Amino acid sequence: MVHISTSMLVGVAKAAALVCFQAILYSLRRCLLCIRVVLSRWFQLGFMPANSRPHFLYLKWLLLLSGTPIFSVVMEAQVSGSVFRDFNGNGVRDANEPLVPGVTIHVYDATNTLCGVATSGGFTAPNYTAPGCGAGPVRVEFILPNTPTVCVNKNLDGLAHGNGTTLSDVRFVNGNSTNVDFGIFDPTLYYLGSSGVEVYVPCYVNGDPLPSGSDAGDLDWFVGFPYTNSGTTPPAKKVNGSVIGAVWGTAYSKQAQRIFVSAFLKRHIGLGTLGSGGIYMLTPTGSTFTVTPFYDMDANGHRTRAATTAVAYGSGSSFSIDVAGTIATFLGPIDPLTGQPEGLGVIGSNSDRGLPTTPSLPSYDPAAFDQTGKVGLGDIEISDDGRFLFVMNLYSRRLFRLELDNPIEIGNRVWNDLNNNGIQDANEPGIPNVSVTLWKETSPGNFTAIIDSVLTDTAGRYIFTSASGTSSAGITRGVAQLLPNMTYQLRFPTSGWWSEPNYS
Repeated sequence: MVHISTSMLVGVAKAAALVCFQAILYSLRRCLLCIRVVLSRWFQLGFMPANSRPHFLYLKWLLLLSGTPIFSVVMEAQVSGSVFRDFNGNGVRDANEPLVPGVTIHVYDATNTLCGVATSGGFTAPNYTAPGCGAGPVRVEFILPNTPTVCVNKNLDGLAHGNGTTLSDVRFVNGNSTNVDFGIFDPTLYYLGSSGVEVYVPCYVNGDPLPSGSDAGDLDWFVGFPYTNSGTTPPAKKVNGSVIGAVWGTAYSKQAQRIFVSAFLKRHIGLGTLGSGGIYMLTPTGSTFTVTPFYDMDANGHRTRAATTAVAYGSGSSFSIDVAGTIATFLGPIDPLTGQPEGLGVIGSNSDRGLPTTPSLPSYDPAAFDQTGKVGLGDIEISDDGRFLFVMNLYSRRLFRLELDNPIEIGNRVWNDLNNNGIQDANEPGIPNVSVTLWKETSPGNFTAIIDSVLTDTAGRYIFTSASGTSSAGITRGVAQLLPNMTYQLRFPTSGWWSEPNYS
């Protein structure tokens, strides 16, 4: 007979209870571990809302109390990329283009709530990371500092003009996207080497280029050729003098890819259609230039010659020639603008000056000998940002600043307006391949002339621009009919192949 004491029974019971408790605890730990793995994955994918994180912290404490090891912190989705100096303005970070610190990045979720903030910094790419917004659609905004730094100055820096992916300071991506880059472009740093660089030079032909059929006018009055040309290589681009006549000042707009030239009084060489105060805009097109009369200083009240009420052009009227035929003296009352006899500013037409239409024939043109450098226009220059054209008026001896209109652009984005509020929210995708047509107002309130059309790109974007260049997906360039102070209309199809309930 085996005797079992009470103490033995208690010991066995304790041992059994301990084994049972350990088994239950092991099962609980396994269950909680599975829950931790699932929730961690949900956080990575952005399925868990921000207000659920405190409950997840309770779960972590429970896991710790249960003895379940936690080897890693839950990784949240994050937007990352590089803010860089885009020297050549092509929208792509090329070799030797440095990273830029000090730019603020704001990330907004689909409810337009600021969910992530970062500031660019560091010397390796990516140089910013903005966590906390999940993996769903977000809107990323890049903000230049208000106070200039050694690296960035919002008064000088802007967006690039190329065909890359960083041409906007607002991007629509997912909250776990990488390579969301932003290129900062300063036009004063623009340099691409000598390859592809063009040289533009005015030419001078004896005679009057304006009459129809003028042999002088049919010759080359302005040419363009590659900087790398040598020897006797003929110019690739050239235009006759039927519009521009004699010009000298030359300025090139990088932004508009246009050339501006100013009229110049030169003995034996005829002036163009705008006379002594003319400024012309030239657009390179293939092997020639499209010439547009751009601005007439005299017609706008900035005289480059004598007033229209001055004495007539001619010997004995506006000037006299001595007996030896070597000295011209200008006649007439004093012009208050110059303090000189108004005859100095009387130029006369090309025919008044006796200029022939055959360049091989001689001409006398006596007054122009002493007028050169004293009437008309001198040099012109354009500001680095392309906003201003500086013009030297030789007659008034004043420097003028003309404000230029930057290339005109009309564009936006066609998107699926899920909540029908008319606002481009972060979670609303763009619609590609939508045909957008641009119409011109032919009379007040009537748009009957189609100017051009374009298909939206993969992000739903479309742009019509007067800037020259090669058109690409979503961008139609060289739309010459885009002019300042004009009214245009955009038209979209009312239906298409897409199945979304609404688009804007």
